[in-house]
Amino acid sequence: MTVSDLPRTVVDDGVAVWCFAGPAMRALSDDEAGHGLPAGLGPWTLRKSLTIDGASPDEAEALRLIRKHGFCCFDPMPETEA
Repeated sequence: MTVSDLPRTVVDDGVAVWCFAGPAMRALSDDEAGHGLPAGLGPWTLRKSLTIDGASPDEAEALRLIRKHGFCCFDPMPETEA
């Protein structure tokens, strides 16, 4: 089952996705194994699972892309020095 197969009421409550890290990018996937992530941007390492509900514009766009492609790639936030 993919995110696009879920009923709308489930999407409103949040969708479980998996976060992966590549050398220069991060990705959210509807597949825990990361099948379908762009090989050219990998190798991919599973970092964590999380739930997104589309409440913010960024999450809404991520959900749209995950529904369409099964994943969403993005630039990581810069790390801040402590």
